[in-house]
Amino acid sequence: MPQCPNCGRAVPPNSQFCPYCGAAQSSSTTPATSAPPLSRYVIVQYKSPGIAVVLALVFGIFGLAGVGHIYVGKVSKGLSLIIIGVILGVLTWGSFITGFLTFGFGFVASAIFGLMLFVLCVWQIYDAYVLANLFNRRVQEIGTAPW
Repeated sequence: MPQCPNCGRAVPPNSQFCPYCGAAQSSSTTPATSAPPLSRYVIVQYKSPGIAVVLALVFGIFGLAGVGHIYVGKVSKGLSLIIIGVILGVLTWGSFITGFLTFGFGFVASAIFGLMLFVLCVWQIYDAYVLANLFNRRVQEIGTAPW
C-alpha cells in the first residue's frame, strides 16, 4: 500500500489526495516500506554546562538563583530558587539596614541570612552544571528532552 509523502500514512492506490491530511499525491506514491518523513523528528540541542554555570553565577550574585536551572529546562525548580533567593536577599539587606539603624542588633541576622544566600548561590551553580550534563547524557541516550 502506498504512503502519503506528507504524513506517512497508508493511502489507497491511485488516490489524488491523502484522506488523512489532504495533501496532494503524486502519480507515483512511495511504497509502504519507506521511512517516515523527516518532519516527524524533533531535533533537541544540547545544553552547555558552561552557559548554565555562567547564568547561575551572574544572576545568583544578584539573588536570582535559578536562572541556570531555567536554561536547562527545570523551570519550576528555577522559579522556586529565584523566589527563595529574592526572599533571602531581602532578609539579608533588611537585617543589615536594621542593624545599621539599631546599632548592631540586626547584623547577626544579616550575617546568617547572607550566609544562607551564599550557600544557595554556590549550590545552585553546581546543580545547574550537573543538570546540564545530565540533560545532555539523556538526550544522547533516548534522543529527546528528558524533562
